Amino acid sequence: MSDSVDKTKRSEVMRAVKSNGNKSTELKLIKLFKENGIKGW
Repeated sequence: MSDSVDKTKRSEVMRAVKSNGNKSTELKLIKLFKENGIKGW
């Protein structure tokens, strides 16, 4: 599948993605994985 987003748009989207401030979300996801026996993420 070819890419549908040009380089400029991708750069814009990636800048908008937060690299921090999502610890609570990550912890909830880890808890969910552990509760369901999912390993190796």
